[in-house]
Amino acid sequence: MPSGETRYGVAISCPFTLGLGLGAVQLARIYQLSIAETTKISVMCGSLNGNLSRVEGTVNTGLGAGSAYRVSAFISEGTDIANGGSYSINIPSSSGQDLLVLGFNSSSTLQRARIVHNLNASSNLTGQNFTLTASDAVTSQTVNAFTPPAGFTGSYSVRFRSKNNAYARVGSGTSAGGSYAALPGAGAEDLYFALGWASSLGREVAHIRSFSTPAALSFSLPAEWPGGYSVNPAALPTFNNLTHLASDPQFRAYQMLIAWSPVGFLAATVSKGWLGSSTSYSFPDLTALGGFSAKPFSGESVEWLVRAVTSNKTLSELLSTAPALLSEEAIFGLGFAAVGGLEYKTASTSGDFVVP
Repeated sequence: MPSGETRYGVAISCPFTLGLGLGAVQLARIYQLSIAETTKISVMCGSLNGNLSRVEGTVNTGLGAGSAYRVSAFISEGTDIANGGSYSINIPSSSGQDLLVLGFNSSSTLQRARIVHNLNASSNLTGQNFTLTASDAVTSQTVNAFTPPAGFTGSYSVRFRSKNNAYARVGSGTSAGGSYAALPGAGAEDLYFALGWASSLGREVAHIRSFSTPAALSFSLPAEWPGGYSVNPAALPTFNNLTHLASDPQFRAYQMLIAWSPVGFLAATVSKGWLGSSTSYSFPDLTALGGFSAKPFSGESVEWLVRAVTSNKTLSELLSTAPALLSEEAIFGLGFAAVGGLEYKTASTSGDFVVP
């Protein structure tokens, strides 16, 4: 850093191949931060269509007639298969992969689960057969009711993520509350990620929590982003009036995303320290730099999103560890660290425009 400079920006060109028949996704991520907040950023970047190994076998759930099972692994939650039937799943070729074997009763309720750590999948594997027993029984944990903003519809989802990124949904419901399943055999490096959220007409509020020790869950949603927000329509739009949640002691950053055509995405994380007293942000034009060609053309339809982020963790803790691969957030650069004890809240609004 030049003497006297306290802020910096990092731009990452990160094309993805998602296997959606769309070719490579043109993704650019921008981080605009202060050195007082963090000097390290860890991102996930690459192809999800790399070298894969096929794992095959059968599962006996031990739950009788009408039961089913699911085998989940890296980036794949699997599909339901009748008890005793054969499964086949693709996972990255390596010696350290995890599988989650889930057994469901005839009412489709998760009853049993086994975590298979560090499977050697350097090549295709057959005969990976499992019989679930009473020792694999899950235990039920409570999700308490929470209150969405007026006019919003609330829901929750709980996912389990093993240390090597095998993941599966272990509970879901509405803001009226419910339960999730705690899996036997989980260790300190295996994490649960719980999301409580509410949405209405392009606005959303969310509370995200991560933990390794299962317990009753409560969610507390932040204030919703005020209605009527809009951006200045341009190929690289400006986001004004960035004040929502900025006075919260745990406010960390604003995040923006624009998307156009099937494969064009531009994401930015702009920290509290970088913004200072400013309340606006414009995406920079990176097209003159090698590898940064993504920018919508005149006449293209653009979808946009802006959200405020608060967290009990510092920005250094949020960004210095690679994000959990649980959703498109991680892929598009809006996710945060896969660490236990994390809580963060977001309030977002979104819309669209046509580039003049």
